[in-house]
Amino acid sequence: MGCFNMELDFRTLDVFTEETFGGNPLGVFPDAAHLPAELMQKIAREMNLAETAFLGPPETREGTARVRIFTPEVEVPFAGHPTVGAAIYLASTRPVRRGAGVRRAADGHADLVLEENVGMVPASVEYRRGRPVFAQFTTAVLPERRASPHSLERLAAMVGLEADDLGGEVPRPLTPAAMSCGLPFHVIPVRTIGALRRAVLNTALWQEMLADSWATTCIWCATSSAGTCGSACSRPGRGCPRTRRPARRPRFWEATWARPAGA
Repeated sequence: MGCFNMELDFRTLDVFTEETFGGNPLGVFPDAAHLPAELMQKIAREMNLAETAFLGPPETREGTARVRIFTPEVEVPFAGHPTVGAAIYLASTRPVRRGAGVRRAADGHADLVLEENVGMVPASVEYRRGRPVFAQFTTAVLPERRASPHSLERLAAMVGLEADDLGGEVPRPLTPAAMSCGLPFHVIPVRTIGALRRAVLNTALWQEMLADSWATTCIWCATSSAGTCGSACSRPGRGCPRTRRPARRPRFWEATWARPAGA
């Protein structure tokens, strides 16, 4: 790390999976939110994961921990799998108690509040046999939806598919749109898991169509009539490699797109 002479503890977590080396990897630095932003960015670039989370003491009475999230190229105000991963990590390392830190909500559950740049993000963690195994959260801001300005033909070409591959009818007609709960995505629904597996981002078309848009991150997803779903995500502008979430029942999707309290 050049002229820096320090040692930092870190962990690598596998999120959205029950298997080691599966799901989405996340770098977690447990006591590092105090570091200069420039240094955190260099560390995230060195880790070269989709995101790296830096944790620190809370800055409010309500918070459990301060959480800052970096891709290899930029800091982001919020992201789903770092939020889930940070909640699981905190629940596994901090004592569960009432009134502070990780708060016991009921048998087998605990509540946390993560202080992210987007705002306060409440999270709930489920324990099994004394270990945290599942986390869900409430978004800090209301979901925002903007219609995609691009035709099905252009979007299909951008991800290496045909226009007939896009869309879907489960649970209602699906159309491409830009969506955000704190971090904008250009969401492209595809009709089958097979089409999802064939999709490959054309970076030249992405540069032309999305690079300067509100939602530069491209995510394509498929949901089947059996209730399983899968997705792939590509963020060239943030230095992130393509990531996949395997077809499965959409429990984590429900967590990612949960409505804010009071909505």
